[in-house]
Amino acid sequence: MRNQIENWLDEFPYQEAVERIEKLEAQRRGLDAQISQLRAFINLYTRNRPAKVEPKPEELTLGELHDEAAPNPSPTQNGNKPTFRQAILAVLGSRPGPWHVEDLRGELAHEGQISRDQKGSNKLLTMVSLMTKAGQIERVKMGVYKLREPTERLEVTASQ
Repeated sequence: MRNQIENWLDEFPYQEAVERIEKLEAQRRGLDAQISQLRAFINLYTRNRPAKVEPKPEELTLGELHDEAAPNPSPTQNGNKPTFRQAILAVLGSRPGPWHVEDLRGELAHEGQISRDQKGSNKLLTMVSLMTKAGQIERVKMGVYKLREPTERLEVTASQ
């Protein structure tokens, strides 16, 4: 029996297995990104077709996306509760320096703005992407964001 194990170990293509795992993990990351994007499209579709599928409460609704699209939405657009965009700006401004997205998610979940599951994470990643494109926040590096300096903030008009 020990001889069989030794033979198998001698013949095992170790380097090929390591390379295959690296390749599969890269493919998985690509698939995860595609799945997230498709989920966002499906969520947009289902929110636009409410009679067919009921949206989940922790996901952004079309109304919220519209309200949140403004760079500086009015505090009254979402009642007394700040919009999700305003909540992100408030958390980022609560202390100097950059925030890791996981810390940001934890704080927003603590405030009741998002859930602690994958849907909450997807909602946050979608919004920080929109806010980065709008010039409200800056992506320091992957998964790390900070407020843009006032002189760096971009003006976004309604036509954009």
